[in-house]
Amino acid sequence: MNVKQIIETIGNFKSEHKAIEFIKAIFNLSIKETEWSIEQKTNLDRILYSLNMGIFAELCPQADKNIRYAKETFIKLVTVARDNIYGENYTNSDGDVVFFVSLSYLGKLLNVSPTNINRISQRIAVLIYHDLVRKLDDGKIPEVLLKKAQALSIDKKQDKRVNFYAIPSWVFEQVKRIEHQGKRWKEKGYTIKGTSYEMFYRGEGQETAQYLYPQHKQIKYELVDTDSGEIKKIIKSRTTTKASDERVKDIIDSINVLLPEKGYTTEKEIIDYLSKKYRWELTKNQLKKIRGQLETIGYRRIKTNKEIKEMLGVIGKGYPFIIVKNKGVEQSGINTGT
Repeated sequence: MNVKQIIETIGNFKSEHKAIEFIKAIFNLSIKETEWSIEQKTNLDRILYSLNMGIFAELCPQADKNIRYAKETFIKLVTVARDNIYGENYTNSDGDVVFFVSLSYLGKLLNVSPTNINRISQRIAVLIYHDLVRKLDDGKIPEVLLKKAQALSIDKKQDKRVNFYAIPSWVFEQVKRIEHQGKRWKEKGYTIKGTSYEMFYRGEGQETAQYLYPQHKQIKYELVDTDSGEIKKIIKSRTTTKASDERVKDIIDSINVLLPEKGYTTEKEIIDYLSKKYRWELTKNQLKKIRGQLETIGYRRIKTNKEIKEMLGVIGKGYPFIIVKNKGVEQSGINTGT
């Protein structure tokens, strides 16, 4: 090991930037920053400034609303990226800084319990969907970093390597894309709690799901050949599970039973209808995962207004979400606000 690596190890540094700053202070050294590193830090500082000063909320009002529970996670990711600017060889094809960070380390930064680490994963997926952060597939990661990560995962006997990310600069076209994704998120009825490979697979297909979860593209399992007794390793593209497919079928069947009576139904009615077969939490979570799929199977989840409540005879306070047939909405000419 060289001096820097020894100090990083002894000091248990998690950031190369902090280790270098420590060495500079001890030996009274100064390191001249390159124009490229200054540019990258400036871009990331502008993002933090826009978030903290409310500029992002003005530029991307819908996206800002969607990520309100993931914003702190985003700020931490930007900070980690800023503290780990290595050099121009450690960038993606767009010239953005490539950095890596584990979920467990992010959990410590965010004071999230290890038992709730999946929440961070969900929040990151929300950020990636809005193109605020990009999670990199193997082909997008600088080779030297990828090899180190793969070697480390083998050494630790882990199935997956640490995730690598890049944060695009907020130029005009990028800001437009972020807000476009924000509006699409709302149209699909997505939620952070429902965020998963399955939700995006059902809502937008395999390509989108695989882009958001590059290390979950495939599933691997072993199969015993009954003739030869040979154990074969099978690899195939990840889709949805048999159990979730069965739940979705039951949900659709329940909609077909409940909807004709009033011309609409609600998620609560569906949960109650299936309560003898499934726990309410299970049906509730499954409903969140199929919201983006509803329109493709002939239904739509809409928020009621005064006109819709009067037309369909919806009883109760406020303006709840209801599930209706696509054709029914189109034929009635109801303004759903979407």
